[in-house]
Amino acid sequence: LEDMDIDPVKVWDAMERVIVKTLIAVQPNVAHTYKSCIPENRDSAGFTCFDLLGFDILLDYRGKPWIIEVNEMPSFDTSAPIDLSVKTGVISETLNMICPTVQEARLLSDKIGSAAYTT
Repeated sequence: LEDMDIDPVKVWDAMERVIVKTLIAVQPNVAHTYKSCIPENRDSAGFTCFDLLGFDILLDYRGKPWIIEVNEMPSFDTSAPIDLSVKTGVISETLNMICPTVQEARLLSDKIGSAAYTT
């Protein structure tokens, strides 16, 4: 990108904005699906599952990102070294986000325990 006089930081910022806008657009549908699949009495902690989405983005000659598609079930095939590098990072960061620390697990346990007494 830099060889094309395109600022990579600006490209990443633009990609983040287009992804966030896409997520905002689909959030009502995702929330409805979640609520229809997960009974409220089974979700006392406020969450039960997550989606890992794959965004296919094309950069035009100016570095402007265009979303081609969003994959609800992205492939984790690692047939090329770049795939292994990227997808290992994606899975690692996902696990860091969804696996609570010991302190977070205690807070979550306290929240679930107190919710059981209020229902």
